[in-house]
Amino acid sequence: MPAYHPFLSLAPSLKTNRDPEYCHTRDVHALLEVSAVLQEAGYSMGRTLVNHPPTPDEPPRTIKTVDTSRVPPDDVIMTSTRPPKHDARYDDRKPLRPAYTDLEDRVFRIWALVLDCIARSTVWLAEPVRDLVRPGFEGYRHLSFYIRLSANIKETNDHEGSGWTKVPRKPRSVGYVLRVDELWPG
Repeated sequence: MPAYHPFLSLAPSLKTNRDPEYCHTRDVHALLEVSAVLQEAGYSMGRTLVNHPPTPDEPPRTIKTVDTSRVPPDDVIMTSTRPPKHDARYDDRKPLRPAYTDLEDRVFRIWALVLDCIARSTVWLAEPVRDLVRPGFEGYRHLSFYIRLSANIKETNDHEGSGWTKVPRKPRSVGYVLRVDELWPG
């Protein structure tokens, strides 16, 4: 039976003098939602892969290896957390720090095919996929979000020159599902 392996990023501690802990994972609710769908499709829960952020004493930007040796080729590695690719650029509150792991780097490269920007406050689609948006949802090509627990959409932009459109204050957010046949050859 194939398995799915959650790939978890640790959120920063609310106390600045503490390192992230396993209880500080991001987007666990989304992980549970997708896990239920995968289980219905015949997948079992595999090993949890953790994207540990660097410790203060580690050299900056040193790439660490996430052990995926026990993940067979037919299994699924799943992340339900927005990759922290551009958090530093936007200086958002409670950013995720890049962990500088090989698996995180692969995830960044895959998402870069469809998203030009991935930050807590803003996400926008890459040009090659902008025209694939369903009619009526063109404004969702570039989104800005309230930085709150709910991450509701604040404004939308169609990237066609009409500028930003405020979204009525309804609980509305967005999720992206990206499936690739393999993260690396073989």
